[in-house]
Amino acid sequence: MTRISNKIIERVKQKDEEAFAEIFYTYRNYVYAIAKYKLKDEEDVKDCVQEIFQKLFFNIVKYDSPRNNFHAWFIQLVNNHIIDFYRKRKHSKVILDDDYISNCKCEENKSNLLEELVDVLLPLEYEIISYRMVYDMTFIEIAEVMNMNRETVRRIYLKAISKAKEYAERIKGYEG
Repeated sequence: MTRISNKIIERVKQKDEEAFAEIFYTYRNYVYAIAKYKLKDEEDVKDCVQEIFQKLFFNIVKYDSPRNNFHAWFIQLVNNHIIDFYRKRKHSKVILDDDYISNCKCEENKSNLLEELVDVLLPLEYEIISYRMVYDMTFIEIAEVMNMNRETVRRIYLKAISKAKEYAERIKGYEG
């Protein structure tokens, strides 16, 4: 992925549509893929992607170029918006690694597990798992985005996975 220069970002802050188009064309496929992976429904994906880029256009003034990494800042914006989109549309699903989910015997149990884990995990745990599993971010990158210590992020992640597995063991049909 092409790195967005601070000059482009500054131009977008001045509402330069040509500069915004450069960011859009750089990130559109990436944002679409993330939204598609998490939302599944094509209409929801299109709506969500459009809202994300609208949010970027109007909120880029909050981005502090010298202090932050644009990619990390934008990924956080994308993730937060998708979480909000879930809540608005009531699509409560958590995406965990396939090896873990595949331990459920049947598709119905897999769906139930994904829906019910939202109630089991704390919002912070859910966010860290999303960054790790969906965005394939390292603990260091997550720590940077969330302004946390890397070891704290790792510990919360491991605790969340443990909680999810304990919950799954209580659900009929889990073989672990």
